[in-house]
Amino acid sequence: DFLYAAVPAGNGGGALRLSISLEQVDAQISRLRRLVVLVSGAALGAALLLAWAMARGLSRPVDEMAALAGRLVEGDYDARLRNLSNDELGRLGEMINVLAAKVSESLSSLSHEKAQLSAAFSHMEEGVIAVDLEGKVLVINPSLAGLVKVDTEASRGRPFLEVLRQSEVGRFLEEALREDAVRTGEARLFVPEERIFQVHAAPMREDGRPSGVLAVLHDITRLRKLEIVRRDFVANVSHEFRTPLSSIQGFAETLKGGAVKDPAQARDFLETIEAEAGNMGRLVDDLLVLSEAESGSRPPNPKGVDPLEAAKEVLESLRPLAEKRRVRLELSAGSGPRAFVDPAGLRQILMNLLSNAIKFNKEGGSVRISSREAPDGVAVEVSDTGTGIPREALPRVFERFYRVDKARSRELGGTGLGLAIVKHVVEANGGTVSAESVEGQGATFRFTLPKA
Repeated sequence: DFLYAAVPAGNGGGALRLSISLEQVDAQISRLRRLVVLVSGAALGAALLLAWAMARGLSRPVDEMAALAGRLVEGDYDARLRNLSNDELGRLGEMINVLAAKVSESLSSLSHEKAQLSAAFSHMEEGVIAVDLEGKVLVINPSLAGLVKVDTEASRGRPFLEVLRQSEVGRFLEEALREDAVRTGEARLFVPEERIFQVHAAPMREDGRPSGVLAVLHDITRLRKLEIVRRDFVANVSHEFRTPLSSIQGFAETLKGGAVKDPAQARDFLETIEAEAGNMGRLVDDLLVLSEAESGSRPPNPKGVDPLEAAKEVLESLRPLAEKRRVRLELSAGSGPRAFVDPAGLRQILMNLLSNAIKFNKEGGSVRISSREAPDGVAVEVSDTGTGIPREALPRVFERFYRVDKARSRELGGTGLGLAIVKHVVEANGGTVSAESVEGQGATFRFTLPKA
């Protein structure tokens, strides 16, 4: 194959034709094609190599960022990106490091606050329970859980009535949920004994919308008992003073009305007035002693004392009363173990116990006092052969103004405060006191004191 080219030549109508073999052209084209392919391949290879290098440079920091994100997800908030470049990826890495630091700081603060809240929540004496809008328990603190005998974890997600089993508390929660308002009041729980609680149920809100109710239960049992004791105390004191005051007033009016002109009758009236005034004086003295013992305004000054030696002095002062009532006084021979007690307090204890044992004894009976070493200190016993104390009255004999035989107690000049004073003085000296009795056969009062 040839390539031809022709042009006119001269004036005679001739032509000039040239030709060249196409094999040469084809060979040249083949050489050019090979050169283009070679150059294109080299350029493509260089481009691929450059692209790989660039992709590698871009993917490494991205992989590091992905790895950092994974560590943050797993809770490693101290992880950070290192060797950051100065390009856009480097700035992105810096921002990720700042974000990780902020998250770590926020979580640390939240963890600290949660620990403080958990510690306060766990050690609160008040019972706390939170429920959601469906009445299911969100959380209950150990104080309330221990009170109603439930597990704090197992109670979550259960209806509050199944957890509390106390309808009065449930009523406050239901009203607070239904009305979306604070509800307060008192509730009595029987767990296992009756206790009185001040309940405060308040709605919880999340993003301005109701999310549940939080109830706090404050134990006011002791406060209510103190109110009852105070009320009874005022009533008892008023009653104790009314009788002698009425008697004094009545005899004084009688004397004023003319009985003073009769010397014998006037003397009897005056003796009665004197006796009643003496009863009132003893009552006031006992009230002052009891007040000091209860308030702790005069703390005991304990020393090593032999209770039997102290009992000898008390018995000597009570011997005329014992002889008058024909009661035999018996004291253990020898000396007993020494107790660590306030001497004046010990004499007060023994005076009340021994005088009661003599006053409420049978004619011809006996009173015995003994002392021995016990596991918990020094035990002192005062026994009598009197009428004894009924079984149902034993738990109350140490209450203020409680009398087993009220008529006889007043006749003998008792104020009803002696055993209450004994109890408080013994406890102020770190001891305990108890009573045993068989009705008709006498009673035994036992108190223990720390050993010297």
